[in-house]
Amino acid sequence: WDHGVYVALGEGVVVSGNNFTDVRRCIVIDGRNGVVVGNALYASNTGQLNYETGISVRNAYNAVVSGNSIRGAGAFIDCSVYTSSGATEIYGNVIANNSLWQTAPSAYIQSAIRLGAFATLCVNNNISNNFVYSQTPGTEGVVAMACSSATTPISGINNTFQNNTIVIGAANYGLVAVSMYNVLVCGNTFNFQCNAATSTTIDGMLFGACTNGLVANNFINFVSAGTNITFRAIDIAAGNTGMSVRNNVMDLSILTMTAPNYYVINSGTNCHLDSNQYSVAAPMSGLVSWPGGQATFDTNTANCLATSTIVISPKTIAAAQVQASVGVLVVAVGGRFTIATADGSAGAGDWYWAIR
Repeated sequence: WDHGVYVALGEGVVVSGNNFTDVRRCIVIDGRNGVVVGNALYASNTGQLNYETGISVRNAYNAVVSGNSIRGAGAFIDCSVYTSSGATEIYGNVIANNSLWQTAPSAYIQSAIRLGAFATLCVNNNISNNFVYSQTPGTEGVVAMACSSATTPISGINNTFQNNTIVIGAANYGLVAVSMYNVLVCGNTFNFQCNAATSTTIDGMLFGACTNGLVANNFINFVSAGTNITFRAIDIAAGNTGMSVRNNVMDLSILTMTAPNYYVINSGTNCHLDSNQYSVAAPMSGLVSWPGGQATFDTNTANCLATSTIVISPKTIAAAQVQASVGVLVVAVGGRFTIATADGSAGAGDWYWAIR
């Protein structure tokens, strides 16, 4: 029952078209240019011995793991370094177009997809177009891109996570990315439908010790939740540098949000937020008319956080005259922004606005 296929120090190994039922660590290959494609892995028993229904590509260079269907306790795909082998690097691997249904936690790894564990160098790997459903609670992340290195501060370079669909059915982080340089996280969908027995805080995406990454065009949706969940959609923790977070959409309307930083927490250095949408129903831009005789007025929009940047420009001659003669101030407040003349005189005209 232990290992359906086990290959050590392989070169160009192909594992294709097989069915594995109730096998612990179904496929393990070690080496370069391996291909694991079109296999079906299934565990009917949720006992401890079958808690590792998965594919492990160890110390891999240019491996492809694609088109596999995995369902059961501890369903996983792992592309990491096997420490006892003495290897330190993984490079150029592709994990794509797989379907994973993780019905229970694993005794081996918590994540459904894991990249880079124990690697001192993890370069140019791609995780894309996978479907994952996970019922595993925890904090390691349903997907983990987390390198560890005693010799370099950044061990993950140019790795990509894009166009994946992740469904989170137990309280866990959607994605955890740690020690990544130029990481690209784009076009993914995270659907959360979970609660916890006690008060629990989870992140849609958590980034730690990452530099110059792009987090863009992702959709984070909380479908259903209980009262014990505190949720942070995107968490850029202290220690990140130069991260760009833009054009992400977060639909958290089912949650009772009491603070705007539940959407995006930006504790990094020189990290930038741009055009993120916090309410699907609310606009990101529009046109407002300055009420006659007033020096200040509010515009309500759920997409405005206290940390948002609001850009305004005059549409009419009257608005342009106000801007040229006295100047205009814009102050972002949670759920709204305020427009005011600089000297307290009455404003006028029509104004374009946009949240950046």
